[in-house]
Amino acid sequence: STATATISVTRTGSSVGAVAVNYATSNGTATSGSDYTSASGALNWADGDVATKTFTVSIINDILVEGDETINLTLSSPTNGAILGSQSTATLTILDDDGPSTLRFENSSYSVSEGAGTATISVLRTGSSAGAVSVNYATSNGTATAGSDYTAASGTLNWASGDTAAKTITITIINDTVVESNETVNITLSNQTTGALLGGTNPVALTITDNDSIVIPSSGSGISTASATDGGAAGGGCGFVKDDDNGKGPRAKGEGLSLMIMLIITLASVAIARRLSYKFGFEV
Repeated sequence: STATATISVTRTGSSVGAVAVNYATSNGTATSGSDYTSASGALNWADGDVATKTFTVSIINDILVEGDETINLTLSSPTNGAILGSQSTATLTILDDDGPSTLRFENSSYSVSEGAGTATISVLRTGSSAGAVSVNYATSNGTATAGSDYTAASGTLNWASGDTAAKTITITIINDTVVESNETVNITLSNQTTGALLGGTNPVALTITDNDSIVIPSSGSGISTASATDGGAAGGGCGFVKDDDNGKGPRAKGEGLSLMIMLIITLASVAIARRLSYKFGFEV
């Protein structure tokens, strides 16, 4: 749609005789043809006429997020002895009414199992849908390491004018066999198109939940009891008791079973992994 701005011009001083003055518009930061329609002409006063005269400038209502823009207004060539006053030029400001697009992650954090294969992250466009917009994305290490825990990803998300559909980022998760704590990947949006804003949490963290566990030998392996304490503490350690084949109780000497276990001990919220190797034997 089109709006109009009305510009007033006054005659002061003597009202004797008929006078006229020319007016014209010119580009400031606004552009004729796309932001407004050029206007020019003459304003006329009859002898004794002191009424205010007006001219109009048509404003073109686009859908671009572009900020406020200006049009120059100029009076010139007064007639019949009239002179121009100090306000012979003026600026008309067009106030932009197109709100910006806001680009943001759909959630403030994400989580994926190590065995899932991929994680999908959604990015939303809210606010104005006018004009095409884009934003870059990239992953970076949190506590997870690119190449061993996940595959680094980067690129650009694009929306056409009027497009408000969610766009997605896919991150490949590497399924290792290491028993480890949950780890994080950072995902960042940046370099959005001029006129668009970044909103919400940025960057966000993707948590990779570990799917590897400690295997404790079952009763079928002959281990009847197992205990573990922090080996670094006084009296700490790890021990196993193995029954003999006829169930007569534990034996402890001779050559026998070699066992490797992984013991995860949590102290002061820090996961400590220790490899322990033990020899178990039996009397003959």
